Amino acid sequence: MGFVNLAHGGFAMLGGYVIAAAMKHWGLGFVPALIVGFAVTAVASAVLERLLYARLYRAAELDQVLFTIGLVFMMIASVTLLVGPENQPLRLPRCSRARSIWASLTTVPTVSR
Repeated sequence: MGFVNLAHGGFAMLGGYVIAAAMKHWGLGFVPALIVGFAVTAVASAVLERLLYARLYRAAELDQVLFTIGLVFMMIASVTLLVGPENQPLRLPRCSRARSIWASLTTVPTVSR
């Protein structure tokens, strides 16, 4: 390991947007969309690792941090440009449509569409 990667949230965002797009535009169910999101994120991660990350393995930690923060900014800007800044509504799978969730000692109501 030994690599300071602050871009992990950007990869999670990529997977989430791919899942939302697969469900909304391609009509896939949640589980198939989850598989597609995982596959797209894994391929994108492998490409970025070979093209960009590999060059910084021996670099100083500050260089790694600056690079990964810059990558996060680029990921956010790309998603905003391609998808837009709005929330992406989608239908939750049946197993996730609860009326309320137990959070510690409090019941929190949920919004289900």
